[in-house]
Amino acid sequence: MKEKKEEERRKKGVENCTRSVEGAGVRTGTGLIIATMALALALCVVFAQSASAVQVSVIPAYQEVRTGENFTVSIYIDPEGSEVYGAQYYLYFANTLLNATAQAKGPFLGDNTMEIVNEINNTFNSTHGITKYGETILGGSAVTQPGILANISFEAIAEENGIS
Repeated sequence: MKEKKEEERRKKGVENCTRSVEGAGVRTGTGLIIATMALALALCVVFAQSASAVQVSVIPAYQEVRTGENFTVSIYIDPEGSEVYGAQYYLYFANTLLNATAQAKGPFLGDNTMEIVNEINNTFNSTHGITKYGETILGGSAVTQPGILANISFEAIAEENGIS
């Protein structure tokens, strides 16, 4: 009976959230990689109650790197009291300045999950690359504590007039 109620709550509570992370970036040389994190970070979070908005951010917000160096950013989710059962994001970046090299699951949703999507496309279009990631809990309890959904590794491949 409890499982049936939980499933009904999940179905009723499914909500799409879109968040923009503004002002985050990575410095390369003297330039700021605005496109790395000045991304329209689209996020779909499945939760069972709508008590508060789920907060999403890219950490670190700023990082100094040079052309040719590798760095990693994390997608951090704070449920702010909501019960989260799954999450998915699309992260856009300037593909003339960055190359995404890897993407890995974080500990946020735990071990009993199913990956929905895990894709890197460095040539999404002529100006942007994209990383896509999503996972959902397979049975069990919802997550209510903040944590890292995924980690994304990049290589800084160029600078462009102070922006990389």
